[in-house]
Amino acid sequence: MALAQADEPIFERSGELVYPKHQEFDAGDGRKTVVATLVQFTQDVMQLDIDRSANFVTWRKNPSTKQLEPVPADPPPNNTRLVLNNKKY
Repeated sequence: MALAQADEPIFERSGELVYPKHQEFDAGDGRKTVVATLVQFTQDVMQLDIDRSANFVTWRKNPSTKQLEPVPADPPPNNTRLVLNNKKY
């Protein structure tokens, strides 16, 4: 839900999650051209998008107050695998 609300450009192509990326190609005669392509998500790229889209925390007990306090954390790797492997047919 956080990815959808963050307006991350995520698409499905042939059952795989992909994102748009600009790539530079040789156009001949020493010229270059930029083409928009769709690239399949890797676990690392999806982890970064999830990290930018949602706030994750762990909890620790403050020794002086004995109260639980939120501590910023990275997204669990299992979340990334679940997103990438959630195929809808």
